[in-house]
Amino acid sequence: MLEFLKKRYPFNNNYTQIAKIVFFVSLALSIFLYFFQPFELNMVSSKQKFIFSSLIGLITFSVLTFNLWVIPSYFSKVFDAEKWTVWKEIIWNTWLIASVGLAYYLFLKVMKIEFLTGIQFIKLILLSVIPISLFVVINQNRLLKLNLTDAHMLNRKLMQKLNKIPRQVTFSSEYNERLTVDPEKIIVIRSAGNYIEIYFVHDSKLLKKMMRMTLKKAESLLSQFAFIVRTHRSFLVNIHHITHALGNSQGLKLSLQYLDFTVPVSRNFITRLKELM
Repeated sequence: MLEFLKKRYPFNNNYTQIAKIVFFVSLALSIFLYFFQPFELNMVSSKQKFIFSSLIGLITFSVLTFNLWVIPSYFSKVFDAEKWTVWKEIIWNTWLIASVGLAYYLFLKVMKIEFLTGIQFIKLILLSVIPISLFVVINQNRLLKLNLTDAHMLNRKLMQKLNKIPRQVTFSSEYNERLTVDPEKIIVIRSAGNYIEIYFVHDSKLLKKMMRMTLKKAESLLSQFAFIVRTHRSFLVNIHHITHALGNSQGLKLSLQYLDFTVPVSRNFITRLKELM
């Protein structure tokens, strides 16, 4: 039981959402009191009933706003969402009910309306711990199952997506030359007239393969691999292998792992490159 109470529990620190919840809860309570008339409200005039209902709504709004907005703002370390647990949630909800109930109790005392004695009020708060605890436990299990289900579904979709992406790509030339290589191992592809030069790593060594193929066709073949981008009309670059960028009056150039030459970057490709880096 102690271990369960120490389990993580989601703490709502979305203040915009909290403000909306507090407003609608307070408004709903006022409307309920006015129309359903509990506590013998049907015995008073419509004006008195409206004032009483409005004051109860205002008290509810004020106390909940102070508890859910002001206190967490000033004691952010205590209300750290990363450290929030089941037992903290139980205590916090009990306090919310107790503080609102205490505000009602004091209001009714001032209005000289006998509804509960002090002892009855304390017993009511103590008894409220039971349903609050049950709610928190049930909700924690519900959230756990929901998040596990969502995680399982996302992992399944991720695996399906990953399985669709080949781990290797095959270049085929007009002369039936073939090169199968892991796209991650490609360093750069350079256009050389009607040919392309594919620089790639194999067993930690830089290799070069020349094939009769256009750079546009190579780019199309590698289009599903976002980390291989065109930087120049004559170059495709694997951004994972970029080590340094050099800018001068002549333009921008990239240094890449294993290469003894730099790769130019055209102005119209710089924006796309920066987005991916």
